[in-house]
Amino acid sequence: MREDRLMRNLDHPNIVKLYGVAAGQEPLMLVMELATDGALDSYLGKNELLPQGKRMEMICQAAWGIEYLHGKNCLHRDIAARNCLYGGGNVKITDFGLSRLGETYQMNPKNKVPIRWLAPETLKSAGYSRKTDVWSWGVLVWEIFNNGIEPYPGMTTIEVLRFVKGGKHLDIGEKMDNKTVAEMIEKKSFEFGPDERATMTQIVKELENMTGLKQPERNKGDDKGDKTAFTNAPSAPTASDPSDYQPSAVGSDQGDKKTVSTVSSQYDGTPPVGGAGAPSCTARKSKKEEEK
Repeated sequence: MREDRLMRNLDHPNIVKLYGVAAGQEPLMLVMELATDGALDSYLGKNELLPQGKRMEMICQAAWGIEYLHGKNCLHRDIAARNCLYGGGNVKITDFGLSRLGETYQMNPKNKVPIRWLAPETLKSAGYSRKTDVWSWGVLVWEIFNNGIEPYPGMTTIEVLRFVKGGKHLDIGEKMDNKTVAEMIEKKSFEFGPDERATMTQIVKELENMTGLKQPERNKGDDKGDKTAFTNAPSAPTASDPSDYQPSAVGSDQGDKKTVSTVSSQYDGTPPVGGAGAPSCTARKSKKEEEK
């Protein structure tokens, strides 16, 4: 199975750990590290007074995890708060059902994709690259500073498509106190053209220099998250929140209908769930759009 084969080669504190596969039953079960605080979007929704410093740690941890994946020649293709877990003070990227090995990937444009997290070039061509993950990380940053709510609140799928393809993006600085970091993230991750967009390594260096946060030294065997969760292995890509998935070439507003079934659960019987709430969002145009 693709997800199993990919995950078994990953070892990083900000990537959920795969311990093994329980293959003697149906459905196939992945034995994975348990993040005790559950899904990141749910955790953020329940902890709305989380300090800015803690949120800054979270975005750095996610950046470290994505940089590691890219170093392993892996495209995640579904970076979002709903696809991250939180435990032991660490963000852990999970849900590799859409992931692929390689620097680029061309998908059938009729396939369902997470519209609200995708870069403009991916929405236009269904082509993925590492720069797609970089854009999605920028959206994840917005989620972390907005308590895990759905990006582009109040907008339909069609409106989001037009908005992003038109050269506009989310306003990270609206809720982030450190406006210098917010401006850097918008400039580096939301650049309209993928060739001009920063790499994850470039962003990590900027983040560390600006925040003073550094990636901890990794000692194998020293993992605080040494617990397990059992997750059904998908036979096809799945989503923690199915309502976010639509074809990239949507011809009409389908109202974000649910299209993919959720199969993940933890051994204590508590499935990760999405956060709620809908504060307003101020969106900004890209730098190139402003210059026109």
